[in-house]
Amino acid sequence: MDGTDDNYHRILNMKRHVAGGAYTPAGQQMVPNPIACSTGDCDFPDIVTVGVCSDVSDITHLLKTTEPPPREWPNMPGLSSNRTWSAALPAGQNLTIPSLFAFDFFLTLDLAPSLSFQHIQNQTFANIYLIYSNVIGLNTPQARVEFQAVEMAWYWCTKSYSINVARGITRWQEISRSAQILDDSTTAVNMPSNLDFILCVFELTPKKCEENSWGNLTLAPPPGFERHPPLVINELASLGLSAFLTMSFWNGVKSPLNLASTSELEIGSESEGMFRALGRKFFRIQGDLSLAFAINMYRDFLGVVDPSSQVPILRNLTTNIASGIENFIRSDWKAHRLTARPVNGTVIAETAFVHIRWPWLTYLLAELTLSSLFLMAIIGWAAFTKVEMLGGSALATLCALDEPTKQSLGHIGDYEEIRRRAARIHIRLTEGPEGLALRSYTDND
Repeated sequence: MDGTDDNYHRILNMKRHVAGGAYTPAGQQMVPNPIACSTGDCDFPDIVTVGVCSDVSDITHLLKTTEPPPREWPNMPGLSSNRTWSAALPAGQNLTIPSLFAFDFFLTLDLAPSLSFQHIQNQTFANIYLIYSNVIGLNTPQARVEFQAVEMAWYWCTKSYSINVARGITRWQEISRSAQILDDSTTAVNMPSNLDFILCVFELTPKKCEENSWGNLTLAPPPGFERHPPLVINELASLGLSAFLTMSFWNGVKSPLNLASTSELEIGSESEGMFRALGRKFFRIQGDLSLAFAINMYRDFLGVVDPSSQVPILRNLTTNIASGIENFIRSDWKAHRLTARPVNGTVIAETAFVHIRWPWLTYLLAELTLSSLFLMAIIGWAAFTKVEMLGGSALATLCALDEPTKQSLGHIGDYEEIRRRAARIHIRLTEGPEGLALRSYTDND
């Protein structure tokens, strides 16, 4: 496999883990990577690894909400009037909509550097702002829109885990974590803030794409594991992950699902923000992760959503995305694969463990025992009654002989006579009136 194929599979592997975290149902946790345990029950030494942490901050209080003059909106399901609403972040990014459910994502390009997470900005590799609406009084002229906004951050940290396998099920239990930076020689680990990386991607400065020309972010081990060596994240590797995660919110299908033409979608100018999900039956999904956010925040779009439940849902969603990235790191980067020998249990092969159910095993043993007794009974009865068994393929062909040959051999019950006569004759395949048949002849014929 060449390098191109290797990168192709790595990208698909990354997508599988990140999307798996995003589409984990609200209230559930992303399933961790399984660990090989041939005996089904294993305890491993505690490990220290590079981790991905996340945080969500409610910044609704920073929104500036206005009601611009009514405008002609497309005829969309669930739209009761052309009243227009708008909510803007301090840097000007805004969501302008009629009385419908909607949301949009914004990058950090002109929000310097963060509204809520300045203390972890140097290790933050993805920083996304989300403005979303909730409709009060659906399908009524008095329907109005309430806006909320959050800032979501994914950043590098270190974590320690205790790991065990019980009855074939792997359990990762976080012990401690840390985001302390020991050394930082990077320009920025967040793609939108690193011009050199953008030039590298577009091959304007090819030398910049070499891994050894980038800096490193060095983090301290988590509490309780101070003797563990520091953990290092390469700047280029972080920027690649940053670009992938950021673009997962922005690239994707832009065509409508329920409208006849894309021209009906051009609602609002570029500066007004565009819709990610609208109304009760109409979706416009742009990013790979947008549908996951829409389903988690609005469910089926058929009723008024409790705003107080949405921030916890978003917090769980971002945590699961972070867990998906950790799963990818542990499955893809050889340096972070679990190679420690178990304290208890045995690791032989990844698929050696079988869960034994004793009632089923007892049934199989009974079947084997009865089958063995039955065969032994047949053999014993055959020996007791002195049943003669003809062996050899030549004697087995007797059933295919023609009638004169059978008569010349005598009665089949007289075994000794058959042996005496068969020793004097030969059998050959000849063509007769009824087709091919085996016929006998002697040396005198």
